[in-house]
Amino acid sequence: MALAGEMRRLSRRFIEDYDGRMAAVMNMRANAAQHLTDSREAHHHMATEQRQRLADYIHTFHHDMATRTKELRAALRMRFNELDANRGEMAAKHRRQMDDYLHQLRGGVSNVVNDLNAARHNMAAEQRERLSAGRQQLASEARGMRQRLSNGRQQLASEVRGMRDALHADFSEAHNVWINLSAEMEKHKAKKHPAPQKARNMGAAVSPKRSHDDLTNIPGIGEGRMESLHKIGIHTFAQLAESTPERLRKALSGPAHLVDVESWIEEAKKRVS
Repeated sequence: MALAGEMRRLSRRFIEDYDGRMAAVMNMRANAAQHLTDSREAHHHMATEQRQRLADYIHTFHHDMATRTKELRAALRMRFNELDANRGEMAAKHRRQMDDYLHQLRGGVSNVVNDLNAARHNMAAEQRERLSAGRQQLASEARGMRQRLSNGRQQLASEVRGMRDALHADFSEAHNVWINLSAEMEKHKAKKHPAPQKARNMGAAVSPKRSHDDLTNIPGIGEGRMESLHKIGIHTFAQLAESTPERLRKALSGPAHLVDVESWIEEAKKRVS
């Protein structure tokens, strides 16, 4: 029972505290609403005063601007009148100054033109003299260069002939060495592996006739050059004898102008005959 009484007492106290707090909240709300209403009225009153002051300022500004505009227009009319009065005199003075300046300018231009003509004549005379001297010097140098070029061509032709002869001699010597070496090797093979006489005779009897000649037997023609000749259809001495130096040089690679192909043709003709 005591606990129930205590609970009822606490409940009443809690309800009373809640009611007091709610009353305080409602009072605060009423005060806030009243303060907001007062603020709005003060703001409206202040805005009304500001609009009235702004309207008065704009009216005063317009009035002052109209007054100043009238004064400025009056001052400008007076200034224009003064300028109209002085414009004729200033124009006449300006024309006199321009006439004097143009007269001085014409005199100066005439003097400059005379000086330029004299300088041009002098420069033309100097240029003609220099051109004549340079032309003579150039003609002399050209004659010297032609002479040196002619001497150089003759010397080059002599050197080329000497190189071609030396190369031909080297090719001939190398070919002879190769022929001798081949003969020695054949002899060595024959001594090392002698074949029966009957077999040799039978082989000679059944050996077919050759359709190609060994072009390397001609001095100056090696295996590489023989292959080049085969590519253009030259396989025999007769075909080589009927060919032309121009055709042979076109078939060769490298410095073909140094090769003595005329000697090949002559040697082929000898072998055919």
